[in-house]
Amino acid sequence: MSTSQFDELQETLDKDGVEGALEALVTALRSEKKYHELFDALLLGKRYALGLPLVQKGTLGEVPDEKRRALEDEYVACCRTVGDLYLAEGDVAHAWVYLRTIDETAKVSEALERIDPALEREDLDQIIDVALHQGANPRKGYELLLKSYGTCNAVTTMDQIYGRTSPADRAACVGMLVRQLHGDLVESLRADIAHRGAEQGDQAAESPEALPSSVPELIAGRDWLFGEHSYHVDASHLSAAVRFSRDLEPGPDLDLAIEFTEYGRRLAPMFQYASDPPFDKFYDDHGLYLKALRGENVEQAVAHFQQKLEKAEDDAKPACAAVQVSLLDRLGRAREAIAVSLEHLSHVQDAGGAFPTVADLCQKAGDYRGLIDFSRQRGDLVSFLAGLVEARAEGRSK
Repeated sequence: MSTSQFDELQETLDKDGVEGALEALVTALRSEKKYHELFDALLLGKRYALGLPLVQKGTLGEVPDEKRRALEDEYVACCRTVGDLYLAEGDVAHAWVYLRTIDETAKVSEALERIDPALEREDLDQIIDVALHQGANPRKGYELLLKSYGTCNAVTTMDQIYGRTSPADRAACVGMLVRQLHGDLVESLRADIAHRGAEQGDQAAESPEALPSSVPELIAGRDWLFGEHSYHVDASHLSAAVRFSRDLEPGPDLDLAIEFTEYGRRLAPMFQYASDPPFDKFYDDHGLYLKALRGENVEQAVAHFQQKLEKAEDDAKPACAAVQVSLLDRLGRAREAIAVSLEHLSHVQDAGGAFPTVADLCQKAGDYRGLIDFSRQRGDLVSFLAGLVEARAEGRSK
């Protein structure tokens, strides 16, 4: 406010009283779009209406009970008013501060969804933070990150947010990464074929625009693409995308990820990074796992990873068991997954969503005997009683 506005406000107070001055203050702040101050002014008005001191003394807990509820309700209403005003201005980050406080986050998610990734924004970093890292709309946040900052940042960020996103959001974000990287790989392969194909006697290179968009088709019969120092996308990005792809559901994105394994397994050893069991043969093992999710060679995959588990050193068994439990769960074989989990993962039941817990699996199987026995062994009375009650309920429903 300018000096004259301070004078005007004092004159309004002298002429129209406190109510008039409060109304003038709210009007001025709203017109100047000073919404943080507007929030305080609206609460100030409620304090006056309730007969409370305008200069707050003490905490909210010291407000008399009969007035505290009214003040709390006004606080919620003010958050909604100011949050909506910021949304109307397209200021998602500031709107989030107020609307998250009163758990009205759907409005922010919807506003984020309408943002065009092609448009440049000065507040892009704030928007990505709210959407992705604070959880307002992880899918949109990841889309904006990938579009604006590229694959390298997207790969690093996926590792950071992995345990903080829901399976559905995580799969959606991984799908974006896979599609982006697949497009880059296809483009690079086509360019290489067009550039070097003629000298290799490759007739298709004469019309590169007619080359297929399938990686297996592009590399079939073209061993010359895989020299000792040859690669067509960053090898670390490729391996990360394949690793993340274990969260994908059957569909087009999973199909593209399987194409990555066909490409990766043919890379020179220097581009096939060492990995821990059960994915020590990284692209071969992932190819088997991902194809099983698609319904191919399922029994072979289950036997393969069970053998890896049985042969693993003691320090590697939990990781191998987690993979086998996850695979069995994804295949709809919850009872088998329970048995593996009880045998090998009884000491790690909350690993940040890396694999389903015994409780999760028992719920899916509709069989709580494993949870009951497991809880008794662990001395977990809460889960023990929950299992007993659910087992009885399940029995009555049959």
